[in-house]
Amino acid sequence: MDILSWLVWLGIILFLIGLFIAITKINVTIRYHHDGDDDLLEVHMSAWRVFTYTISAPLIKVDVSSGSFIVEEDQKMGEATTSSEKGKIRFETILKDIQEFQDFVRHVAGFYRIVRRFLRRIRVHQLEWSSEIGVGDAVWTGMLLGVVWTFKGTLCGFIGNFMRLQTMPKLAVLPHYQHKVSKTKFVCMFSFRLGHAIGTGLLVLKHWKKRPSVRLFQSRESMTG
Repeated sequence: MDILSWLVWLGIILFLIGLFIAITKINVTIRYHHDGDDDLLEVHMSAWRVFTYTISAPLIKVDVSSGSFIVEEDQKMGEATTSSEKGKIRFETILKDIQEFQDFVRHVAGFYRIVRRFLRRIRVHQLEWSSEIGVGDAVWTGMLLGVVWTFKGTLCGFIGNFMRLQTMPKLAVLPHYQHKVSKTKFVCMFSFRLGHAIGTGLLVLKHWKKRPSVRLFQSRESMTG
């Protein structure tokens, strides 16, 4: 077999690999359960019903003295647990991450346009959110009930406007006017093509605005001075 034949077969193999990656559908299920002081967040991802990855993070408690959340995280690949660790997430770390994200957004031209384009590729297959609330006072519970319904409606409106809803959301809020109750159950299932995610990442890199170097900035200062 000559070199040309090898190149042809190599091109065919690379094309098939690229096609396989592009059409691979990633299924994501997010579950959040809150009941009083107990919280549990689970994120399950799968592809081709074979490759699965699960993150489970129960919020153990809030450490007011150190200003942090104490979280225990379990990661599973398939049925086997790959890692389990317990750590603290400090409030200042969260604020720092938000600041870094804002700095990142400022350096990508048309970032929100790129994100909106990707969100339109996401199909939401299930969206359920039920809550039970009560603060022990009928008036305050009624006011809180309106706030919760407004927040849920806003979130569902955002998802409906920017993503493709395949089914109607199921929302419920049960008020307890005479008792203190705080319960929430949230389930969201959505999917997207891996090729769309990779394309979005490439667009972000393409529209990345390089910062001017310190030397260039200093040279401009000397010229203006």
